[in-house]
Amino acid sequence: MGKELEIKFVKNMRHSRFAVFLIVSLLLVSEFTIVFQFVPNVKAQDPNFGYETIGASSISLSSSAEERIRGSNFTITEDSTADSITVALSRATAGSDNAKCAIYKHSDSSLVGSTEQVLVSYTTTSAWYTFNFAEPKPTLTANTEYILVAWADYTASTISIAYDSGATDQGHLQAVTYDGWPDPLVPTQGNFKYSIYCTYTADPIVNSNVGTNATFYGPETSSSLLMYAKWTSSQLNISGYIFGWNNSGTWQNDTWTSLGGDNAVEWTNVTKTVTSSEHVNVNWEIWVNDTDNNWNHLDLQTFHTVPPLSEQLKTAVYRLNSVAGIRWQRKTFYAASLWWLFFANGTYRHTFESGKVYYVYSSDSIHWSYPVFVRTSLYFFGESVNAFYQDGYVYVTIKSNPLLTLYFRRGTPNSNGTITWSTSDWQVALPAESASAWCDHDTGVDSEGYPWVLWVYGSSTSTMQVVVSTSKYNNGSWVTADGYPLQLDSNNYRGGLLVTLPNQQMYAVMCRGNQRLLGRLYNGTEWQITEYVSQSKIQTTYSDGEESWSYSAIAINDTIHLIFNKYADYNIQYVNYTSSSGWSSEVTVEPSTAAYAGPVMCLYTSTNDLYAFWAKDNCIYQNKRSYSTGSWEDSPTLVVNATSLGGLAHSTLTGWGLDGILSVSRTVESDGSFGLAYMVNKTS
Repeated sequence: MGKELEIKFVKNMRHSRFAVFLIVSLLLVSEFTIVFQFVPNVKAQDPNFGYETIGASSISLSSSAEERIRGSNFTITEDSTADSITVALSRATAGSDNAKCAIYKHSDSSLVGSTEQVLVSYTTTSAWYTFNFAEPKPTLTANTEYILVAWADYTASTISIAYDSGATDQGHLQAVTYDGWPDPLVPTQGNFKYSIYCTYTADPIVNSNVGTNATFYGPETSSSLLMYAKWTSSQLNISGYIFGWNNSGTWQNDTWTSLGGDNAVEWTNVTKTVTSSEHVNVNWEIWVNDTDNNWNHLDLQTFHTVPPLSEQLKTAVYRLNSVAGIRWQRKTFYAASLWWLFFANGTYRHTFESGKVYYVYSSDSIHWSYPVFVRTSLYFFGESVNAFYQDGYVYVTIKSNPLLTLYFRRGTPNSNGTITWSTSDWQVALPAESASAWCDHDTGVDSEGYPWVLWVYGSSTSTMQVVVSTSKYNNGSWVTADGYPLQLDSNNYRGGLLVTLPNQQMYAVMCRGNQRLLGRLYNGTEWQITEYVSQSKIQTTYSDGEESWSYSAIAINDTIHLIFNKYADYNIQYVNYTSSSGWSSEVTVEPSTAAYAGPVMCLYTSTNDLYAFWAKDNCIYQNKRSYSTGSWEDSPTLVVNATSLGGLAHSTLTGWGLDGILSVSRTVESDGSFGLAYMVNKTS
């Protein structure tokens, strides 16, 4: 290629000093795979959790009217493996019908496992019936709530389940025709404690406090790496362990190492010299046994090797195939003591599924991880992905195929660079199967943690619709709320963004190039009428699609603050909004910037000061709005001069717009730092 593209990342410390930090090269490498399987001898236990009393009342499980899944949530207190579920059932007339049971995770209603189907010979009075799990049996986590449910096939006589009064919303019900388990469960709740319990085998040994003494590791960075875990036996003392890893390229296990057999709690601390080359994911694992030879092991652990520090400090960054790898939506944030950045890459802009979404992370904004693959996307443009961070969770939405779909997933960023997802797989937030034209999307989360999405699509470019949708759950599971998806506007607008307000209110800003911005308020109950947001028109950044990526908004309490690039004269304009006063008149933050200015904005929550960034003449500038005075600074501050880096990466993808080349974290951290990602051309 004649030019390579870079993503650069800037970290601002204490508001006044800026430095350019580097991201290591995007080079695909193979991962080693584990070729070792250990079969433990686990001592059997038979404890239960659930409700082990046959209730005084019974209620229909399956009848001629409908078949139902019924169950209650209970908490298990130890790590274990589920063996069976026992439930109290009866039949209006004695006879035989099929039935089965399952376990769902209460936090997100995802299916954990289901039992074998049994042809039950029912009596007319409630009696216990047991349903066994087949291998591999479900794994249960200590101090976690699960929903234990039963389901029966109706043929000729009503089948009922016993119950007593339970805690508020302890009972769960979903009417669904027998026989494929829904995932997730979409129940209604009631105060029922059904007579159902799970028999399980407790893990004789459990682990915790797993980690290494380095977030990233390279052979030239240090001479050794410590890998550790804490082990606790519920029955006997810890005897010893086996350590294994694939540092050499093939899996190797050490010999068994004794821990003495004198304590029920032990640490395994393994120090090794890393010899793998840079940009390699090295896997490791530890197996531990007790004095009765019961075994347990870690899930497969991974660390990533990085180049020597001297190499990292060179101008070597991610190489992308598109200048639009980040674009305007939120894609960077700080969580779990790490900086995070999402982006898209791929092979060709309109080869469906050619795009791929990745994220990287860094503990210091200097040394960056190898890209972690997230999922395929519709194309390699950055607007394929939006990563919105709020209150400990990242909400990721990605446009992808099949059938032109917006996918959703919530996760918890971890300090080791992994993300613990709230659901087992991606969920459909907004399908657009019939659309043949589409624009950007945005993600928002209301004050109670309910996710929202906004997407623009239509059957043609002349029939584009701004569509919004939300989930009825705030537990990370997407189940579309009643009344959604909803078309917000019929003015053939081409983009939009969502702003979070107090009391579950949301605001949708809608844009179209060379038109005034529009908006609608959701007041927590219903959507209000469409109103003008700006007096001026917004600059077009993609003329063929009449799209614009030249605006950014954020709320402070109940006030929305918005900046945009004004059409034709390229002034960066500022307006604000409250529900009582509406939208203010415009204030010019900076005159005569550039068509590709792509302004973005973030909030310093400690002071409520706002920071705006924009591009001009291969440079990035910043201005601050003081919350106490309500005024912007008289002149901007130069943040980055990208001339020596080949210039800012705008307008180099012919015919595809003056790309939104900036992305900034939504908030400033308590130490005054925030992340700014931008793209440059690399000419050598």
